[in-house]
Amino acid sequence: MLPYPVEFEPYTAYHVSETLQILLFTGLGFFLLIKKLEPEAKISLDLDWPYRMGGRAILWLARKPVQAVDNVVGEIYRAGGISAARCRRASPSPSLAA
Repeated sequence: MLPYPVEFEPYTAYHVSETLQILLFTGLGFFLLIKKLEPEAKISLDLDWPYRMGGRAILWLARKPVQAVDNVVGEIYRAGGISAARCRRASPSPSLAA
């Protein structure tokens, strides 16, 4: 498949033994160092730190002030202070919003 002729034979004794040596020593290194691959119980401070802190801030915002406003509006609505018809009358009409 190359544009010029190539003299290469992959299944000579030398190439096969070379490939097997690479494979066997890689496997040996893996089994000798397998204890180093066990996970450690720690938090890695990497590039995900801003996302985790930003996520905490968004959750705090949703749980504290936004939920408090929702609770107040819900109480007013349940008490009958704001009816759906009154809300529709108070909002500007679509023809005036342009």
